Amino acid sequence: MDAVSGLTREIPRRDEIRALPLIGTDGSGGATALNDRGQIVGISGDCYKAVGATSARHAVLWEDGIPTEIRNPHGDAAPYWNTPMMINEHGEVVGFAGVPNDPAGEYTLAFRWNKKDGWEWVPLLPGEVSGTASSINNRGVIVGYSNDAHGNLHPWVRKDGVTWNLNDLIEPGSGLTGPILLVFDINDRGEISGTTVTGQAFVASPVWRH
Repeated sequence: MDAVSGLTREIPRRDEIRALPLIGTDGSGGATALNDRGQIVGISGDCYKAVGATSARHAVLWEDGIPTEIRNPHGDAAPYWNTPMMINEHGEVVGFAGVPNDPAGEYTLAFRWNKKDGWEWVPLLPGEVSGTASSINNRGVIVGYSNDAHGNLHPWVRKDGVTWNLNDLIEPGSGLTGPILLVFDINDRGEISGTTVTGQAFVASPVWRH
């Protein structure tokens, strides 16, 4: 056994499973992503019918098995939907988080976080009311999706401080059978994966128009 910061944890041997400690008195959690440095992100909260709502009371970063809360600036006023989706090799985390008086998660907002700069809300496309940052590469380019007040979804990529609608970057002859609906990941070459409104899986590289 090894005692660190008041926590007692068992060090696993190779190929063993290790349970990650939760925040405070939380009773349920989930790990959503990890990087090659062994940093893990996920959620900590109450057991719920799905991964979300109060299951995600706290967003968490685990390093060497020790949990650190990634604290929503709304604090105790938004104890739900605080969900990291990805962590890159620099320890930059993106995901989505709850807002006050919205336990149903109708208006979650995209965020970016790291130890140096803290929490940053990721600006959404004009007219959007809710969004998710789904991935970030090692160059700091973020992808995600958001929706307007009518529930219409739009994919986006954020690069150099500008958020672009991915459907505005599609060139003629792309082979897509419909507009892009959701984007899930981006690699260091800038290649983005996702799905279209017709259910077609795709991998694409944005064409930037300045």
